[in-house]
Amino acid sequence: MAYGVPNPLPLASRLRSIAREEGTRAALGRVANYGRIRLAQSTVGKAVGFGAAARSIYALGPTWQHLAKNGVFFGARPVEQRHLAVIAEASLPQCTRYRVEQMAGLARSCGMGFAAADQRDEAEALTALQMASHVMFYRLEPGARTWMYLYEARRLGLPVLYDLDDPLFSVPAITGSRVSLPEILTRHFADAAPGILAVMSACDAISVSTPALVEAVRSFLPRPVFLRRNYADQGMLEPVTGPAPVPGGPGLTLVLASGSDGRSGDLAVARPAIERFLAEDRGRRLILIGHGLDHHAGLAPAVVPQVTQVPFLDYPAYLAQLAEADAVLVPLADDPFNLCKSAVRVFDAASAGRPVIASPCGDLPAAVRHGETGWLAEDLSGWEAALADLAGRADRGRRLGHAAREALRQDWGDPAAARVTDAGLTEWLAA
Repeated sequence: MAYGVPNPLPLASRLRSIAREEGTRAALGRVANYGRIRLAQSTVGKAVGFGAAARSIYALGPTWQHLAKNGVFFGARPVEQRHLAVIAEASLPQCTRYRVEQMAGLARSCGMGFAAADQRDEAEALTALQMASHVMFYRLEPGARTWMYLYEARRLGLPVLYDLDDPLFSVPAITGSRVSLPEILTRHFADAAPGILAVMSACDAISVSTPALVEAVRSFLPRPVFLRRNYADQGMLEPVTGPAPVPGGPGLTLVLASGSDGRSGDLAVARPAIERFLAEDRGRRLILIGHGLDHHAGLAPAVVPQVTQVPFLDYPAYLAQLAEADAVLVPLADDPFNLCKSAVRVFDAASAGRPVIASPCGDLPAAVRHGETGWLAEDLSGWEAALADLAGRADRGRRLGHAAREALRQDWGDPAAARVTDAGLTEWLAA
């Protein structure tokens, strides 16, 4: 999902922050050490595989020696200001937005500085650690880079938080999913789960995105586990521009966004109701955004001409895509993996001023007031009733969409609010 999340750790901004907090000399020192890290990458990387997928911790030994001899590892030092460094698996832009960029909002609300780095960029990540008082790893899997970052965090005496938003550590949740993932992906996730759990076990505390995920982690690990829900950041609360349905105009438009492979298991809970809804009026449309479903989503051939598939665009354009519809569909199969799902699709729809018709799965019921800001459809009859209610309203759900956006602003706009973030996490960041 190409949301175009900006780089949260531009060098110039970081150095200005250091200059304000620690003085110009300290900032210049960081420039020199940043250069030494980059030099280590170029001079040692080709010999030992640094900058690529290194195969073992031993392969990084020469690089560590090079950095240490050139004074890049600063050693223990007092940190005058609390500062959070996030090292993230940043290949999924939507996840980066909600779990990394939004962590910046929480950190700053707690009076902390903030820096983030893609885990693939060793120089940025190591530099971020040097200026930190706390560190968060987002979705890091075991491997040479991860162990290097953890080693350096421990050497510097930094408390380490691990953050994730899916039960990627849980083989039962992965193999119990009803979503029809390709077998090779299921095997990959199941094989990776023990390693992810090992990285989580090496950290001091865990933060996750839903209450069900809190309980799932607690059943595996004797670590403090904090809830940090996704919330409505400033970019989500800005006015959405783009075409919108005209009340009373011909037809009705539904939209379904998918950012993962093999979503047919989720769509199955609503497919017959959607087929009947489209068949009742040839002017009705279904827009499929993203990937994970084929071009007709397995729908009956008779309604396929009413289905359009479009790619994800950047986040503002994605919201404009949602705004073209009368309602946003969020079907979810009732399984252990989806039990941990957050309400981000609800938030996206509300940001665009549109209601959802959603399965009451995962954390979605916390964000949808049935009949007021959207519809919760527990079974096939519930999907049929919600679609009939949508079709029977002269405003085509516009009133519910307006209420959903207002609820988003009032209830989900503060990253430090009790419903969003556990007090224990803000206390952990303050320690």
